[in-house]
Amino acid sequence: MIEATKDMNVDELLHGDVEAKKIVLKLLKAVLDLSDPYKAVINSVKLEGDILKVRDKSFPIKNKVYVLGFGKASCSMAKALEDLMIDKIEEGLVVTKYGYSLPLEKIKVIEAGHPIPDKNSLKGALEGVELAKKVDKDDLLIVLISGGGSALFTLPENGISLEDKIKTNELLLKSGAKIHEINTVRKHISKVKGGKLTKLVKGTLVGLIISDVVGDNLEVIASGPTVKDPTTFRDAYMILKLYDLWDSIPE
Repeated sequence: MIEATKDMNVDELLHGDVEAKKIVLKLLKAVLDLSDPYKAVINSVKLEGDILKVRDKSFPIKNKVYVLGFGKASCSMAKALEDLMIDKIEEGLVVTKYGYSLPLEKIKVIEAGHPIPDKNSLKGALEGVELAKKVDKDDLLIVLISGGGSALFTLPENGISLEDKIKTNELLLKSGAKIHEINTVRKHISKVKGGKLTKLVKGTLVGLIISDVVGDNLEVIASGPTVKDPTTFRDAYMILKLYDLWDSIPE
């Protein structure tokens, strides 16, 4: 019998060509193990004294370490960081989907709406911005990003209400637009997406990002809050025109 997780209904599946199915189940389990957010952080991040190592990069810890996360996997990623370096963490915040939270010691958890943002998405983003502003020049901010981050970490630009943002999200999701097109619009009505979060940080920012998009484009995942935005306002306008949304979205 293959080793399996408690959620895998192995006995129900092992009939017919049993040997072939055993191979498929082993492959499936291996993929699930590699996709586990907790294990992804544990396998990629190491702490050696006052040096944080992320794969082949090293970041000296000179002063305080802050953690900011948003996405459906952010609690699992934060749990891994606490297990690796809890004594080094000064303060933290993660925003995740309702029902996806985990008990954390030093990192605060806020549950919010996904795929449609809600008041807690706004609350999480406001608190996240305040946390980012605390990061001084000798401090380190570790940003944990995963799928769902666009909705869960929502802070509209001046003059745009949360209700406007919610309606725009709903229209985009129903339009048939691709995720990179949806995120192009989201970035241009947001104060934190499209690399804008990075501008708030005076110290060193380290991003740990789990991709949920084809091609793993960093500027698309959670609308790229830590990555320079290659798209323009005209791109956003053309997408809204393409999907016949220009006259439907809030003014």
